[in-house]
Amino acid sequence: MGLLDALRSLTGPKAPRLATPEAGAPVVEVGHLEVHTAGTLLIVVTDSSGAAALREVALAAEPAWLADAPTRVFFSPAPRPEVPVRDPKKGWAIPLDPDTRAALLETLRAEPGDYELSKTLAISVE
Repeated sequence: MGLLDALRSLTGPKAPRLATPEAGAPVVEVGHLEVHTAGTLLIVVTDSSGAAALREVALAAEPAWLADAPTRVFFSPAPRPEVPVRDPKKGWAIPLDPDTRAALLETLRAEPGDYELSKTLAISVE
């Protein structure tokens, strides 16, 4: 039994998938970008250009990086829920499953406000 087989036997077939950043995805520079945690909730703080870029990512269902030096966040449409991951060198990888993408398109506006999209993701537009 190899290492991966041993891990699968411990976690089972329903183990959570981890989000994975893609180096080749387009990078969108925004004026402001921060990520904070509050328990299991990720709070992405951005400006109106970041909110507009997030809406485009959700609408196109294509991955993209949002960046404001030194912060980088990778948003990727995912077919099912995945666990967000923070890589100290690459930044955050935040999955957008179908329900989260729908909530993002329905509620997020490019105007100041706080938008809770799911139990694990909120966007604050300043």
